[in-house]
Amino acid sequence: MLDGPVARSLPQPEPEELAIVRAWVYLQAGDPSGGLAMMRTALHADQLDADFQPLSTKDEDDEDGFELWQAPELALALHAAHDDASARKLCLGAGRDACESAARRSPGDVVPDGPWQARHARERADLARAMVGAAAASAPL
Repeated sequence: MLDGPVARSLPQPEPEELAIVRAWVYLQAGDPSGGLAMMRTALHADQLDADFQPLSTKDEDDEDGFELWQAPELALALHAAHDDASARKLCLGAGRDACESAARRSPGDVVPDGPWQARHARERADLARAMVGAAAASAPL
């Protein structure tokens, strides 16, 4: 966990949250393949096929599977790793509801922990808007 006088005074994040933050550090530091691999593992998306469907059936009691509400986070990681085709496939397929929900969020809807989290939330919402909005704009009437 986090250490140091300031860190000890703050609530300690869950290990899953730390894994996601670590993946973002790698993605932002210029290691897209390493960061994306970490993100897939942290979100349990490494258990999904190319269409973002589970590789095996999940027991209802199993909490170690990819949750569709995390689709916007995974889509942003895919985008950061220069895989916009997969990000689009996720946002227009299995994760559409979550991406549409993220697209409807405004900056005032999110109460982030700090400045980088605020920027991250904006980027996630902007990407979801671009993915879902582009499809809606090109859909036949």
